[in-house]
Amino acid sequence: MIARKRVVARRLAFLAGLLSWNAIAQEILLREGQEEPSEGTFTVPFAFYSGSLGPSAGASIGNRGFFQPQATTFATLIGSAYGSLYGFLAVRDLEVPGTERLFINGQLNVGHFSEMDIYTDGNPEFAGQRAGDNGSDPENFITGSGSDVKVWSLFGYVLPMGHGVGDPKSRLYLRDGLVVKGARDTSVWNPLTAGYTLVGIKPFYRNQDVDTDEAGHQESVTAGAEFILHYENTDFHDNPSRGSLQQARYTRDWGDLGSSAPWETMDFMATKYVPLLEGARCRQRVLALNAWVIDTPSWDDYDSEGGEKVYRRPPSYAGATLGGLERMRGYPDGRFSGRSAVYYGAEYRHIPDWNPLRDAGWLNRRNARVQWLQYVTGLEAGRVADEFDLGTLHSGMNVCGLVGLRAMVNTLVVRVDVGISDEGGAVQMTIDQPF
Repeated sequence: MIARKRVVARRLAFLAGLLSWNAIAQEILLREGQEEPSEGTFTVPFAFYSGSLGPSAGASIGNRGFFQPQATTFATLIGSAYGSLYGFLAVRDLEVPGTERLFINGQLNVGHFSEMDIYTDGNPEFAGQRAGDNGSDPENFITGSGSDVKVWSLFGYVLPMGHGVGDPKSRLYLRDGLVVKGARDTSVWNPLTAGYTLVGIKPFYRNQDVDTDEAGHQESVTAGAEFILHYENTDFHDNPSRGSLQQARYTRDWGDLGSSAPWETMDFMATKYVPLLEGARCRQRVLALNAWVIDTPSWDDYDSEGGEKVYRRPPSYAGATLGGLERMRGYPDGRFSGRSAVYYGAEYRHIPDWNPLRDAGWLNRRNARVQWLQYVTGLEAGRVADEFDLGTLHSGMNVCGLVGLRAMVNTLVVRVDVGISDEGGAVQMTIDQPF
């Protein structure tokens, strides 16, 4: 089995995949010299091939400013020759009418997949080994066909402090996708005088229903809410070149709405953006640094059902997980999971003057003008553990190398990352910067 799909692009994450959360930005983007935003709907058809999906095709449509000047809507539909079908719909930065500080983000992902690899227990070839553990065998997963449905909504309130004292919506003026006017002052870290602080609640629901080859029918449901405290002081939320952000979050599943088990997690994330000197043929160079730590206090708690212990732990795709679109991108989604996790990421982001797609007529006719191309190299390190111990979490860490190509299409950042790991690698396609 060790040779099974053990190649780069072993698994391809879908465009605009199962994203966790991109913080509310409340930014009105204007072209240089423009005073009122212009609505613009862009459409992009695409085709690709992956080992798990086979030949596939899809289309994306997006708009910024249709509902409100700062609001964004985006949708994608993908179908494969092997019978998989996936759809995605998102709304960002929608201001609640009659308020000035309350914004809504929402997202719906629905898919039926002909093949899904799930890193959870049930494979009889690995009895006695917990799937997803840091030292687990990369072939310790169960495979099947089924559906995956995820929906969430984020209600975020911008506190009247720092740059949020007045109108919390920023007006940024762009020249070919880079800010030339209106960027926030990031020279001082002080929530009372700079940046904006957001408190939010994010209800969520996810149902993964799969008929597996190894363990029969498997259904995993989680439903609950995240409680978020987020401070951001960057010059441009969609593609920061300087500043920082920090976020503390408490997540709880109470065991309602058909949830498989109640659970809770606490995590903290910090990111720093360091501008580098521009070169002769370079528009922007940035060093982006990210750190994340998470723990599951309910990990060893359990309920007794029919004489068996049901532990209060999140599903393998939630909580302290590594692999996939955001963290440890050289591994497939949910490859590692445990009680706790730590992650470190560093990216060098380079936007050259050269942009062969800027004047591509077939894109411009669809209002999908490519503002810039960004080349990325990076390094990631992380580990999961079944105890919260910083010494354990920083020993035997997994490491990924990374190369990526990103583009600002109209006002949306699209990325394709190739992660390389000791298990081969993975191609990750989605929207937004990972951090």
